[in-house]
Amino acid sequence: FNAPPEKRREVWESFDLPIKTIEKHFALMTLERNEFAINRGYQSRIDMFLHDYKIPKADYKSFIKNIDKVIDYCNQQLPKIDNLPNWFYSVFGSRCFICLLPSFPFKTLDEVLKYVANDHKILKKYRNKIIITFGDSSKIRYRKETDDFEIIIEKNENIRHKSLDLIHELGHMVNYLKDFKQNSNPFKKGPYLKEKEAFETELKILKKLSPVLYQSTFSQYLSVFQSILFQIELHKSPRQNLSKLYAQMFNRCFKKAKQKSNPLYILDNRITLHSLSNLHHAVAYYEVINSMFA
Repeated sequence: FNAPPEKRREVWESFDLPIKTIEKHFALMTLERNEFAINRGYQSRIDMFLHDYKIPKADYKSFIKNIDKVIDYCNQQLPKIDNLPNWFYSVFGSRCFICLLPSFPFKTLDEVLKYVANDHKILKKYRNKIIITFGDSSKIRYRKETDDFEIIIEKNENIRHKSLDLIHELGHMVNYLKDFKQNSNPFKKGPYLKEKEAFETELKILKKLSPVLYQSTFSQYLSVFQSILFQIELHKSPRQNLSKLYAQMFNRCFKKAKQKSNPLYILDNRITLHSLSNLHHAVAYYEVINSMFA
């Protein structure tokens, strides 16, 4: 994906990957993962992650039942951009509206921090407790030994995505500080509720910051839905044409797409190495967005 869009198919084909063999072994690994969860006493691997992430089964059932309504809403929110590149929704496209925007509100992460801190007095008060570092993925952690927050930002992203990651992690921090102020331990809530609260805060920040940027972020939520819907169907029935399934889930989430087969799921380590690791994000996004129009 470092190559220009028109060159990506050529690069991909130059790898000459044995896709059918990879899919066969990935299906076998998924069967083993399912068996592992059952051996631990769960009904399925999905059931195990609902427990681990503290996702209420009622919320998950609502997600399964009504996700297409939220997908439709997200597609309606996407900014109306004339002359989208013809590769935009293709297998080797990016489907990222954020990167297509002609301008962006921030040039540095310091600007992001200053804006969000000015918007949230509780953050402004503890600004000297925020330490920003870079790593393989974005996350936040409270360091008890130094009484500060380390926000790790994914180092390989561009400044636009780094900025949005920082806004999301600051959303977590806002809610952690509110809990601390009320003598409540936020870390007992579980990953799902923490993501839901951070997402609500993030959306409020983005909507106030820039309507077009706010609209553009809905393409990111659709990508998370696509990934999780694919993984749910994968774990239900690993022995199927997975490249075709991945394309179907892409078309389901991005209404203008017409993919027939897409093997690029094998490049997503959240699917291959850390399956269902973003389940709590998907259900949290669904719950918050669904509440906007339900």
